[in-house]
Amino acid sequence: MSRGDIRISDPGGKSVNPVRRFATVAAQGAILAGEPVKIQATVPKMYYVTLLADGDGVMTAASFYFVGIAAGDGTHTSSADGYVDVYIDLPGTVYRARALTAANADTQAEIDSRQFYRVVIDLTSSAFTLDASAADNRQNAFVIIGGDTTERAFDFVCAEEATWRNFGRRAA
Repeated sequence: MSRGDIRISDPGGKSVNPVRRFATVAAQGAILAGEPVKIQATVPKMYYVTLLADGDGVMTAASFYFVGIAAGDGTHTSSADGYVDVYIDLPGTVYRARALTAANADTQAEIDSRQFYRVVIDLTSSAFTLDASAADNRQNAFVIIGGDTTERAFDFVCAEEATWRNFGRRAA
């Protein structure tokens, strides 16, 4: 993966999003600044954060809870647990990520035609992107609300029911 794949483009009326430290587990793969993280559980129930995977963001999966964007690199290694600081998702936070298919975001008309599409995160290459090529699905957690043609990127928010704030209401 690479640093800065996803960034906060608007903190939603705040000066900055708060940063909180979360536990990470050994051998889960590096977490770099600018990468999206979710809640993950081990058995017995110990909760930590880990990277989103390709296609993540489907709310029918009881285990999907978006936490936010890594503010720095994780400290875990292949043999030791660690921590990562995360800009936690709050209502109104707007994120920006490049489009999986650049041609889907290179004109304002294309961005406008995808406004309010509900999409997922893509990780088929070495960068996190937003998959606006797939069909709009009400179960998808990320909602396109605009974009930037020069960056070939979409602005998006996370649906409330898919965030860490709903973890206590939805978790098994």
